[in-house]
Amino acid sequence: MDSGGTARNLQFPDHEFQETGAVSLNSPLLRDLFDYWTARVTREHLPSRKQLDPVDIPHLLSTIALIDVEETPRRFRYRLVGTRLVDWFKRDFTGLYLGETGNIDQDDELLRRCYSDVVASRAPMVDVNCRPHLDRPYRNYERLILPLEDHHSQQINMLLVGMALQA
Repeated sequence: MDSGGTARNLQFPDHEFQETGAVSLNSPLLRDLFDYWTARVTREHLPSRKQLDPVDIPHLLSTIALIDVEETPRRFRYRLVGTRLVDWFKRDFTGLYLGETGNIDQDDELLRRCYSDVVASRAPMVDVNCRPHLDRPYRNYERLILPLEDHHSQQINMLLVGMALQA
């Protein structure tokens, strides 16, 4: 990981994602998102997109993104980007692929690695970082990346990403 932050996979055996004290999320919003996702994990499956209901999590919607995972070649497409994230990035990435967002190349490569790691490991990842931002030298954030599974193919076909931005 680059020198500006850390990332860690939240590995749990046999899809047991219950809180054990090992998971450390600073943001209450990300903790709520993690708990919402965890409540949908079964021994057989990770949550799917169909199991997510926006009515259940209205306080989180502005801070989340849904990202399609495409294979051969692997690409990541922003299906939905919350309004708070659009405000922060000063651009709506909805419908764009990673690499088309206007990020600097090192940010795209960092995200590609993080997203690919979550797909491969089938486990959540937390990324805590301090990055250059448009209108100030640095901006702190915490990002939670959660895998979503297509229950038919049992492949990770989406990522649910929550971001907590600090002023």
